Amino acid sequence: MALFRVSQEALTNVLKHARATMAGVTLAVDADRVSLTIADNGCGFDTESRIDHRTNGLGLLIMQERLRMVEGSLRIESRPGAGTSVIATIRRMQCQSGFCWPTIILSSVTA
Repeated sequence: MALFRVSQEALTNVLKHARATMAGVTLAVDADRVSLTIADNGCGFDTESRIDHRTNGLGLLIMQERLRMVEGSLRIESRPGAGTSVIATIRRMQCQSGFCWPTIILSSVTA
């Protein structure tokens, strides 16, 4: 659910602010994590100045908090005139019969 909500917020931001002509959504799954990337070719922004929610709204902060609650992370790559990528990553969950739990990857290293 966290990735769904982050995608909603990120795509809303593209529509409201980016002045983009293209946007893409990519979902990548590997053995231990799921990553969602929303990228656009819009106007971009200075990430340092936009993270402060006191002056720039709560959207980015809410995305960060949603992911933090599920032990995930949010990375924003942007610069003025160069578009934006929002990358949300969470641990992969195993589900069976409606019950989900984190995937546990066990590995051994031998020297």
